[in-house]
Amino acid sequence: MRPLNDGVIVRREKEKESTLGGIIIPENVKDKSEVAVVLCVGPGRLTKEAVRIPMSVKPGDRVAYNKFAGADVNMPDGKALFLKEDDIWAILDNND
Repeated sequence: MRPLNDGVIVRREKEKESTLGGIIIPENVKDKSEVAVVLCVGPGRLTKEAVRIPMSVKPGDRVAYNKFAGADVNMPDGKALFLKEDDIWAILDNND
């Protein structure tokens, strides 16, 4: 699958299974992660003058995004999330 224009497909990072105190969090109570790994990106948005603006993210980047954005996508290797580049807030360093 390859997104068009400024589309981005990401996979959410797994949520923690328990709290710092050791309490196990059930699946139905967990919040959706707001951090994901970029799987693939489109070529970039086109301006009115037909100039392509390159994407700011690339496959492998860890990103923070608006948790209410995007649409779930079924991929052969599991679920993913389709976002627009504008839904992504930041590229995270490896130690974030």
